[in-house]
Amino acid sequence: MPIEQFPYEGWDDEPTQNVMRLAQRRVLLAEDDPELRALVASRLRASGCEVTEVGDGERALDLLAASAAEPVRSLRFALAIMDVRMPGMSGLEVVYLSRMWEWPTSVLLVTAFPEVELLEECDRLGVPVLQKPFPLASITQAAIAAMRGTRRSEPS
Repeated sequence: MPIEQFPYEGWDDEPTQNVMRLAQRRVLLAEDDPELRALVASRLRASGCEVTEVGDGERALDLLAASAAEPVRSLRFALAIMDVRMPGMSGLEVVYLSRMWEWPTSVLLVTAFPEVELLEECDRLGVPVLQKPFPLASITQAAIAAMRGTRRSEPS
């Protein structure tokens, strides 16, 4: 189920509001649009996260595999935020593989193309989806919900 949908204009709907904190979580951000990736990474860093940025699914998969093998739990990724459509491997394909290998990282998918089939599959997998465009402030809320295993949905 989609979390929210808003236009890109006015990314920060309340620019003076306090930024939510994510308690220094390690986050993997896989987004092929460099401008959007930079904006989201900046917001996550302002929220207290350590962010690793990549532009494709293959690199995200490599980093998630390394994270899952990390013996020190605090050095693993707590969350992977991935675009559904990226060059090469999609975010959804990365989710399938991470579930098959039972990696512990929570996932939040982001898409500009919320087809019914995609949303149903994500719902079946228990993976929340944030629809583009969205206000920048909503990424922190969506990240917290994804790490808690909850999905906040908005009526379409």
